[in-house]
Amino acid sequence: MFDRYVEEKKRKRPLLYAAFVVSTIVEAALIIFFIIYSFIHVDEVQPPPLTVQFIATTPPPPPPPPPPKAAAKKPVTPPKTPKPVVQPTEVPKFIQPKTDPDPPEEKDTGGSSEGVEGGVEGGVPGGVVGSPPPPPPKEEPKPPPKPKVVPAIMIKKDAISQENPRLPDVVKAQRRGSTVTGSYKVCIAQSGNISSVDVVQGIPGADDTIISTVRTWRYKPQAIPLCFIQFFEFHIE
Repeated sequence: MFDRYVEEKKRKRPLLYAAFVVSTIVEAALIIFFIIYSFIHVDEVQPPPLTVQFIATTPPPPPPPPPPKAAAKKPVTPPKTPKPVVQPTEVPKFIQPKTDPDPPEEKDTGGSSEGVEGGVEGGVPGGVVGSPPPPPPKEEPKPPPKPKVVPAIMIKKDAISQENPRLPDVVKAQRRGSTVTGSYKVCIAQSGNISSVDVVQGIPGADDTIISTVRTWRYKPQAIPLCFIQFFEFHIE
């Protein structure tokens, strides 16, 4: 009988071990679950209600009134006594204005003053005998017409003498083997002579020579002053 009890105990021992292991695993799983849940789930704590109470303070007392200013003492002037009115003792006299005597009447001599300037025979306008006549009004000189800018090809047909300018030897030596260009504004007077020459795009060292040559040009007389731009191109070998 005792052997049967021992055998039953031996049979139940593995079941106990298995139950113990299973319970241990379940407890460990629950503990791990609660730990993880505590990190994930955060309960927000509601703050306690805050009440604000405003207490009215008593206003400050008003400032004391300023002391009254001392009245400035004004000098007392004695009252003016009215002057007695004095009645005139003399009666005013009315003064009559003087009247000029009538001018004497001129006697009619029977002559006529028509055609006599100034009322006197041989007089001049204005009634003054022998005075010179007034000078005629001076006419103001008219300003000269402004020059009109035209293309150089339009004025080329009116050229009488037109010598081509040349470059100085110094400039040729400095610019050998190149092409040099320049432009100048040439103005022609009504007489056909050159009135002015201005540099637009100059050639260093050659502007004076070119301008002096252009000033010798001559054109036909023009109705108004004319200006044009003259271009020069020099091929230096």
